[in-house]
Amino acid sequence: MSLANSSRKHPVIYALALVILLVLAASVGSLAPSNSWQRAGGINFALGLTLLTAFAASRLLAHIRIPWITGYILAGIALGPHGLAFLDRGMVADLKLIDDLAISFIGLMAGAHLQVKELRGREKVITLAVILQTALLFSAAAGCMYFFAGHFAYTAHLDETQIRVMALFAGVLAIARSPSSALAVISQCRARGPFTATVLGVTVVIDIVVIVLFGIVTTVAKIWLNPQAAADWSLVTMLVAGMGASLALGIALGSLIGLFIRKGGRDLALFLLAATFAVARGAAWLEEYAVGSFELSLHIEPLLICISAGFWVQNRTQTGQAFMTGLERFALPVFLLFFALAGASLNLAVLDAAWPLVLVIFFARLGGIFGATRLSGRILKEPEIHRKNAWMGHITQAGVTIGLVALLLRQVPEIGLVLAPIIMGAVVISEMVGPLALKTALERTGEAN
Repeated sequence: MSLANSSRKHPVIYALALVILLVLAASVGSLAPSNSWQRAGGINFALGLTLLTAFAASRLLAHIRIPWITGYILAGIALGPHGLAFLDRGMVADLKLIDDLAISFIGLMAGAHLQVKELRGREKVITLAVILQTALLFSAAAGCMYFFAGHFAYTAHLDETQIRVMALFAGVLAIARSPSSALAVISQCRARGPFTATVLGVTVVIDIVVIVLFGIVTTVAKIWLNPQAAADWSLVTMLVAGMGASLALGIALGSLIGLFIRKGGRDLALFLLAATFAVARGAAWLEEYAVGSFELSLHIEPLLICISAGFWVQNRTQTGQAFMTGLERFALPVFLLFFALAGASLNLAVLDAAWPLVLVIFFARLGGIFGATRLSGRILKEPEIHRKNAWMGHITQAGVTIGLVALLLRQVPEIGLVLAPIIMGAVVISEMVGPLALKTALERTGEAN
């Protein structure tokens, strides 16, 4: 059989495999394990079937130029509670550890892709892009939320102060990005170049900025909602302290990884996997210890630890190439599981609850991104091909946003309960549209290999 004929048959093979896997998931999805060992076996079976389904779906969709990550997410939705219910909410919760491991592992990859030699000369572009996108996205999302909230039944019961507070939080959360989604598309496209470096650099820096802004807005919101309360800036202090601790831990981890590679340590990929496990569990333990022993709400961010560790290994040691090789050995299964589980955990019911405001926030955010990227490109006289396509590189939104929504529900529950469905709905749309837009931008700029 010729190579051309074999290539044409691949979509049929993937489609057939996908149908078989989905039928299998549907047939066993209603079986409930009766004891603990059956539950453990069920988790292993669920992992295997999820991996295969996500792989088949992504490769089938790739034939119509859909990014792999979109296939992973769609497979997760199909297997999740809003699809075949093969992965029910309990199963998704049981697999939370894998989700945490994947986030840490992806953080290492994101840091490793931030190479100083590629970022050199892009400092002004990244700085201006961060400033303009932060300002315009916040203004657009907060302004639209403030103006439209009183016109829909979903938020009509809120008073003026509550609407102002909700608008502030909507503005901050609209700024956040998804380094994991951006990196997944960049890795698939094997993209390299100034446009790619700018997109990834802006994505990482903005997520650091948004954590600080969230702390400031939370403090202001508490004062507005309770005028008798004194200004409590402890949350901001703890968020900044947590970021500093995360960066320091990341440098220490990066130094340890570099030392392991230099000493000729075997099984680097397994060592990195163990390191990500230690980060995921260690960050949770440090937060619990700070609360239990000192009553301090110290937020340690595993993603930031691993991004700084990956950056340190790549740029401050001579082991960057070996480090990347070790990461790439686990990249495919990590991306498969992470985004399939992300798809399974998406609550599509939120789109029914507040879909008009979901669309308002999504398009306000899109408009802010478009305006900021065009303006920064014009000011710095970026190439026309970059100016036209830059907005498509910044749509993805997921992990950090979801984490901040959870923090909002704890800190300001009266606003979080109303705003969470709106933000989560916008995240669902952004996570479906963003990867395809980024892939298109990388291809148009000629940096996708």
